[in-house]
Amino acid sequence: MGGKLFLLPEFRQNARLRPEGKRFENQMESRVATQRAVMELGYAGDVTPRYAWDALHARDAAQFIDVRTPPEWSFSGTPDLTSIGKRAILISYKLYPEMSVNPDFLAQLERAVPDKTTPLYFMCRGGVRSLDAAKLAASAGWLHSYNVTSGFDGTANEKRQRGLTDGWRASGLPWIHP
Repeated sequence: MGGKLFLLPEFRQNARLRPEGKRFENQMESRVATQRAVMELGYAGDVTPRYAWDALHARDAAQFIDVRTPPEWSFSGTPDLTSIGKRAILISYKLYPEMSVNPDFLAQLERAVPDKTTPLYFMCRGGVRSLDAAKLAASAGWLHSYNVTSGFDGTANEKRQRGLTDGWRASGLPWIHP
């Protein structure tokens, strides 16, 4: 990942972990590390789909933002967070069909998640748009903005098929088929 902070795939409830896997001594050290990651990367970091699921389950305030387009939600499905008492917030980062950046993205995010201390987990099809969305959200004040790597459908395999090697669906996480 070219020097990026990649958060541990395992999430331990109530544990504040350094990138090396060691516990932070206190909440202030944890905050400083998050702010350092945001300054260096432009967002809080990359997480796997399983890590995002575990964090959403463990943290009541954490929110999941699916930044794909309505056709993608309709065709591929959406993550099912009902078993942990949540729902995916659907806000397109790019607008279909021209795939231009949604000029109302931040306003829509502000309406959906007004508390900028909320941990946000952004996901798209493969992890590219969600990275841009996490960086934009972090620049607007949501410091705990994470990119879910490999997205909903994951990377394409040698036959150019998605959803089989990595991503939300391939990780065996719950989702709703359209």
